[in-house]
Amino acid sequence: LIGATPLRPERVRWMMREFRSVSRSVLGANFITGAVQAVVATIGFFIGRAPSPIFFGLLTLFSSFIPSVGTMLVTLPVAGLVLLLGRPWAALFLALWGALAVGMIDNLIRPLLIRGKGQPLHGALIFFSLIGAMTAFGAVGLFLGPIALAFFLAIVRTRRRDREGLPQEV
Repeated sequence: LIGATPLRPERVRWMMREFRSVSRSVLGANFITGAVQAVVATIGFFIGRAPSPIFFGLLTLFSSFIPSVGTMLVTLPVAGLVLLLGRPWAALFLALWGALAVGMIDNLIRPLLIRGKGQPLHGALIFFSLIGAMTAFGAVGLFLGPIALAFFLAIVRTRRRDREGLPQEV
């Protein structure tokens, strides 16, 4: 990459370090948040005596990568299934558990985990990078969105360091 760009080698190295830091942070936070949501949802499925709680917990893990509504795509249908099985109070519990306990984890944990050199990224940046990338690339956008955001932020931070006259770290 150093030989293919017109930028100074130390700038390219610094940008790549910045990109690596932010992308690890964003992708790691997505996976950790999804895992925590899946565990909490699975606990709720066990408490509500949903059929196949482990299976639905795994579905919750995979759906958690869809921004904003991902986990609700599993928890609400499971609540509906439990309602059809004749347990309305358990269904109400699962719907509330999915909306409050599982859904709020995304808003609480992800911003705490996503850091870019110690600076938290605003949730709206992450949300719109995911939505835009999913619109453009489909399911692959779940990974491309945060990576494109990380690359953009690396460029912005590099330009800011140049403008402020700070040296590029080697």
